[in-house]
Amino acid sequence: MKKSNYYLIFFAGFIAISILFSCKSSSKSNNYGNSKDIEQETQASNRKDLNLFYLWEWNKSIGKNTYFVSLSDIYVLSENPDSLAIPNFQDEGRDKEALSYFELSDIYRKRFLTNTKIAEEDSLYIFDYSTNALRSFQIKSLKVVAHLSIYEDVSSCPCTQYDYMIGFEVNRNVFDEGEKNSIHKLVYVGKKSPFFIGSMEPIVWQKTDSSKLPKYKSTFSEIQKTVLLNYFKKENTYVFENSKYQFFLQDYSDIRNFNGIAKRQLLVYDKKKKKILNEVLFSESEGSSLVPLNYGLDNSNFPDMQAQWVGKLFKNEREVVLGFEYHSFSCPIINFINSKDGFLEIKCDNRH
Repeated sequence: MKKSNYYLIFFAGFIAISILFSCKSSSKSNNYGNSKDIEQETQASNRKDLNLFYLWEWNKSIGKNTYFVSLSDIYVLSENPDSLAIPNFQDEGRDKEALSYFELSDIYRKRFLTNTKIAEEDSLYIFDYSTNALRSFQIKSLKVVAHLSIYEDVSSCPCTQYDYMIGFEVNRNVFDEGEKNSIHKLVYVGKKSPFFIGSMEPIVWQKTDSSKLPKYKSTFSEIQKTVLLNYFKKENTYVFENSKYQFFLQDYSDIRNFNGIAKRQLLVYDKKKKKILNEVLFSESEGSSLVPLNYGLDNSNFPDMQAQWVGKLFKNEREVVLGFEYHSFSCPIINFINSKDGFLEIKCDNRH
């Protein structure tokens, strides 16, 4: 899944251009490393009240049928003994086997809720946009737990608070069998659900000719367009259309002998305004890889794939489009239809 972006020997003279080029990507380049190539001309979302979290499945690792929602991305830790997130187990002499996963006692629960600005009267909402199923759980009914990071080993404990993912445990058994897959689930914690129900739909791509791509003025700089033109070759082109928009995908292979599709360009075209609303480039890189297109269109090994979705996901926001990249570094991105609306990063506590 991971590929090196550049052969340094053959392209030593190209390094300077590549560094500039890598500042552009479909998301924040500082989160995804300098392996990205082109960035849409937009800023990260400043929606501070719309924190979305990733839903982890820990049933295999801890022997429990449970979901886990880590909030460590917003839980600011301190070395001050009065603000420690977990007990000092070295002083307690606790058995190491009990250190991988445990519930926090009242004093640490209170610290967690206070520092994340969550009230016991708030709720945790889990929305599956593929089934339109919305579940809510009162915070006061949920355990606050600490789970040792997957990059740490209990044999090296006692570990510090920085080695733990801290968040809420949710009983997986309350979900119907058809709801248990966490792939399309998003989590929000607050007083009201921000999710809009009933709008998201899987994209059904169809092959088309690249000549069908709308004419537009690219937001990429001249040097970026030159690099894309000189080092990448156009492959298949795809289109999807609904009542308001056309979505185009242009695949690119790397002429420097990289196998398969190296980049995938997304264009969002407003049919009424007759203009491009968004231009995003997704890449195969050290920290990301391209998701197969829905229904096995470009990979017959995934005939049931429903990864790319479009629609209104949030009550007070415009439509989104998502599901184009896997990430080994940082976290998944939700792009809004219009580049002016920016994007949202799902907080997944990725410590890679």
